[in-house]
Amino acid sequence: MFQPKGEAIQVVLSSADMAVKAEDFLGPAEARWKTFRDQPASPPQRGGTVFYGRWSIDGSRWQAVQFLAPLVGLAVVMLYR
Repeated sequence: MFQPKGEAIQVVLSSADMAVKAEDFLGPAEARWKTFRDQPASPPQRGGTVFYGRWSIDGSRWQAVQFLAPLVGLAVVMLYR
């Protein structure tokens, strides 16, 4: 995730993303940013997928099952404990 900080851009990473050395990651990321920073942003798309972190919310029933099944299982375990 990139966050503007004045003239600079801050790269925000989770700990899982940092399995490599910082210089191995930041060098290519900075080069890509410098290459594409002056290009106009693409227009926002309506009805597209919303991204929060690593999981995209698409509103499908299968995704709801994947999200709710562990919660229901945990509730059952806690109730019968």
